[in-house]
Amino acid sequence: MACRLQCVAMPRNAASTGGPTAMEYPMSNAKPDVHQAMIDELTRLKAENEKLKAAKRSRIALKVSAKGGLSVYGMQRFPVTLYAEQWRTLISMVPQIEEFLTEHAGELTSKE
Repeated sequence: MACRLQCVAMPRNAASTGGPTAMEYPMSNAKPDVHQAMIDELTRLKAENEKLKAAKRSRIALKVSAKGGLSVYGMQRFPVTLYAEQWRTLISMVPQIEEFLTEHAGELTSKE
């Protein structure tokens, strides 16, 4: 559905003088059904955006890096990349890592 957005001029100092903000300024010539359609579309897009953000935050992906390492994406801002043998060494240390986490729980911070 194609919609035309109507621009309505707002005085420069309206927000600073307590006047209407850009979001509150009325669309004087817009038809009610077009205005409602725009509001509905905006609401739908906002919901879709939040859904995509939530899915992106919870997704962990594995990829082979350009240099042949295994990269884990989605745990932090940058991927965690190690070569296969380094992953195997780390995996074999899981009991020791869990014990360490338990012993030092008070010193460690948690990021979720």
